[in-house]
Amino acid sequence: MNPSVQPKKVWRNVAIIAYIVLAEPLASTSLLPFVYFMVRDFGYEDHQVGLRAGIITSAFFVAQMIATPGWCLLSNRLGRRPVLITGLLGSGLSLILFGRSQSFIEAAITRSLGGLLNGNLPICRTYIGELATQTQSDLSKLFSVFGFALSMGFMVGPLLGGAFADPANNLGFAGPVDIFAAYPWLLPCLLSAAVNLGACFAAYFALDETHTFDTPSTEEHSPNEVDSLLPQNSVTDSNILSKSTSESRWKQAAALLSSACFFTHVILFDELFSVYAASSLSKGTGLSFQPRQIASVLTIAGPSMGLALLLFPRLQRQIRLPIIYQITSVIFVLIYPLFSLLPGLANRDDSTAEAGSVLWTTLLTLVSVRYAVLAVSLTSLQIICNSLVPPQELALFNGLGQSVGSLSRAVGPSLGGATWSWSLSNGLSAPFDYHASFWLLALLGLGQGMATISLFKRERLVE
Repeated sequence: MNPSVQPKKVWRNVAIIAYIVLAEPLASTSLLPFVYFMVRDFGYEDHQVGLRAGIITSAFFVAQMIATPGWCLLSNRLGRRPVLITGLLGSGLSLILFGRSQSFIEAAITRSLGGLLNGNLPICRTYIGELATQTQSDLSKLFSVFGFALSMGFMVGPLLGGAFADPANNLGFAGPVDIFAAYPWLLPCLLSAAVNLGACFAAYFALDETHTFDTPSTEEHSPNEVDSLLPQNSVTDSNILSKSTSESRWKQAAALLSSACFFTHVILFDELFSVYAASSLSKGTGLSFQPRQIASVLTIAGPSMGLALLLFPRLQRQIRLPIIYQITSVIFVLIYPLFSLLPGLANRDDSTAEAGSVLWTTLLTLVSVRYAVLAVSLTSLQIICNSLVPPQELALFNGLGQSVGSLSRAVGPSLGGATWSWSLSNGLSAPFDYHASFWLLALLGLGQGMATISLFKRERLVE
């Protein structure tokens, strides 16, 4: 069986894959704004909440890390489409069960179930690579849509959770038979589940299969065979691929290490920013923002991702992809420490109105740049990873990459929380006070770039 997608159906399939990609971070991040309050409602004291909230948050990613390679291997046997549909159904079901949780154990189990049943992201990456190969499409354009959908999911997920959590008290809406009064965290979970189930229906009725079921060759693949995944104008050409199996495996490991650093600083910042923005301005360790102000920052800055990805294909034609990826890591290193300077702007001695204007302009600029660089960096990383393995290994490698990303996103919140707590209690001066968390982010950005240098150190990066 050798499915082949008609070129005229490319963008229909890309749109459905983007919908599926958007659904995954909604499932994994929509709980972030309310998980603290959810655990507290289970009857725990404030000093007991942090650890249990971290366990619930991490449970999804730990389970996903374990299960994803198996789902990817299964997609090699059954096809991409049926496994994607199964993952969407499982994710939707687990979200509904999580929203109805009445105890810490129940919440942790249902979150773990969500991770176990959803390995869709790496399969979507593989699908995009196969789609580009079969239709001779520009891989950079297809992955731009992938990166935009994933980045939007990471932004919209926390907004969804914060806006619709506990609607009976926050919105005056208890729902039919007061269901949202009995289950205050159910509504955002239902909305996330609806997105997953909608993607499931779209995939069932309109998504084409791209996987070929030929018996894979046992012969070693040359770099030119791997290059068939990429369009001819792609800058990730054969000079970034190894000439020996051992060197190829080393480069794959380096790419996974870079992915680990990338996803760790992404999830760490997402968690840290809300805590930092809500912390005390009078103590100089935060901005004293309310939840609506935090949501406003994310909403206003979010469109920068779309603009960056609209420009990405043109940028890629001018600058080689490894260089683009390294530039994004440098920007991360430079921009993260700047966030720690914001309380100084809010505490200016001049007029409150002017100080507020300077603070908001600077904050929105920093967050917008960070979102734009995040989208470009993620898209570049996906294309690089797709170019490092032969086609028959693509699903498994993407599965391993997702497991690394899940592990990073499981460790990130705990690492960020521990660093933030230590920085506020150690009594040390800068950079070991609250600045330490932002320097940790910068170090992770540096690690992302250093792994990339190792990946391409034997190759010329410019013609």
